[in-house]
Amino acid sequence: MKMTALLALLPTAFLLALFIAWRRRMNQPDEDLAVLRRLEQAGPNPTQSHHPEFFLYLPTQAAAESLAQELNADGFRTEVQSSERNGMWLCLATKAMTLDESTLRDLRSRLTAMAEARGGEYDGWGTTLR
Repeated sequence: MKMTALLALLPTAFLLALFIAWRRRMNQPDEDLAVLRRLEQAGPNPTQSHHPEFFLYLPTQAAAESLAQELNADGFRTEVQSSERNGMWLCLATKAMTLDESTLRDLRSRLTAMAEARGGEYDGWGTTLR
């Protein structure tokens, strides 16, 4: 009887996990906007050229290098290095660009898809204040 009750809860637990993942993804662009607003408050004009760094974590060195090649072809400078993050490999990508909400939203979507296609994840961006 206990096993039947447990099995009955599995679909609910699965749907809850999907909902949590969806909510997390939906809130991601808010993080980009929050960083952009902090950047504006700190003084630098986001409409001037910046060199943001984009952090992508991949399960293997080959996957990270494959992603780096694709990003290089799109005008990014990349660096692949081992990471302390659960044995993942970091593909650090930079590109001179102006920072605006639309560009960041599109990049998040694109970089997330590129990383996930290789079994990895996109972990956001940052930039130095100039």
